[in-house]
Amino acid sequence: MARCRTRQLKYLVAIVLCVFLFFVFVQLLSGGLPEDEQRPPVNAHLLPLTKLAKDQHPPPTVVRQEVARDADRPVLGKHQAPAQSTYLQSSLDLELLRTLKTYQLRLDKGITELWWYVRANSKVTGGDPVASKRITASVFDQHVMLQNHNSQVEALVERLLGGWKEATARELGGLMERRIRHLQNPPDCGSARKLVCDLTKTCGFGCQVHHLAMCLGVAYGTRRTLVLRTEGWRYASGGWETVFMPVSDTCRDASEGVAWDADHDQHQVVILPIVESLHPRPPYLPMAVPRDLAEKLIAFHGYPFVWFMGHLIQYLMRPNPQLQTYLETKRKEMGFQKPIVGVHVRRSDKVGVEAAYHGIEEYMVHVEEWFAKHGGQKRVFLATDEPDLLAEAKKKYPEYQFLTDVGISSKAQNQNTRYDLESLYGVTFDVSTLSMSDYLVCCFSSQICRLAYELMQPLHTDASRFLPQSG
Repeated sequence: MARCRTRQLKYLVAIVLCVFLFFVFVQLLSGGLPEDEQRPPVNAHLLPLTKLAKDQHPPPTVVRQEVARDADRPVLGKHQAPAQSTYLQSSLDLELLRTLKTYQLRLDKGITELWWYVRANSKVTGGDPVASKRITASVFDQHVMLQNHNSQVEALVERLLGGWKEATARELGGLMERRIRHLQNPPDCGSARKLVCDLTKTCGFGCQVHHLAMCLGVAYGTRRTLVLRTEGWRYASGGWETVFMPVSDTCRDASEGVAWDADHDQHQVVILPIVESLHPRPPYLPMAVPRDLAEKLIAFHGYPFVWFMGHLIQYLMRPNPQLQTYLETKRKEMGFQKPIVGVHVRRSDKVGVEAAYHGIEEYMVHVEEWFAKHGGQKRVFLATDEPDLLAEAKKKYPEYQFLTDVGISSKAQNQNTRYDLESLYGVTFDVSTLSMSDYLVCCFSSQICRLAYELMQPLHTDASRFLPQSG
């Protein structure tokens, strides 16, 4: 009976995959997609920004006049970008690439979702745990096989594109950095239009960084210089620059401004409230991305908004020299090296309030799958606010090398020490190290998880699939 069920599950996997691939094949042969799928959807407004001229950073009033002259020229700092493949010269080629990217993501998601569904329902075996385990193992083997086939498709796509995705990612990443630096360092601070953002939101580190990223995104969309007011910050009374670089080198002060309102465009200095109090809401909030970058972003990245947020947060969280030395020294002492999977487990006050309890086994399932596919020394960077979790993980998974800092976990668990300077160093270390991992397993109910995932994006061409989103 168990063999029959196993065979049926194999047939189910094969049929679903064949039907899906047949649909894609028919649509491509017919010359396109249904009318309502001509473009992969972007689930929000797009920032109506135009592209700055190469390395000249003209004032905003000149930007639109410069677009035609430099609209499609790739820029990589001081180096010229590699020549683009002739396959990707027209807007039609980009459209086909977006279509291919969309179906590639659907295929990957379909394989993963099918595996999760079968695994969750594999206990329906008449109460026989042996049969249940055998069926799950068999389906897992099929899942790995299909994932390998999908990887071969990805490799073929990468070979076809001839480095276009990598060059475009570098081009747009460099462009984002130059735009932010241009807006944040106006030649005349006194006459510059500013957006003031206070770091007084009562929440944890991840939440506060996302608040600042929202502020920087709105400043980017309204073409204003962001000015932070962070004195008296709960983590460090000296403010943001205690551990991070200033957001501006030339413009850090703002005269008294007016609160954000419907006439905000008429004022030189505007004070932005927290997102919960923001009214009217501008079209620059999540899930918005720059309009002029959207076409290429959709073509090479699975989640364009995450890419955009990653670059905003990367700019905000540039470590100052003291923090940089701390991060590098600690990673070296810990023995951080690749391959490695980052695992973030949030417990303490989160459980039962904002999220359900998840045992370490739920996280390690995804870790096991990643190493089954990629191989190498089984190594995990474990970031958690539960100090006892390390001993539990080592006992249950002795074949793994776990890297963690129990001192950081203990500080994060204690409400009396969670918001001091030492804890700030600790949480910054956890976030930055998680973002440097090859793969990330965590729950999106945690803002630290989302923060690490976003910071992954600038480090890779497309890190949108470096996370199973397991919670």
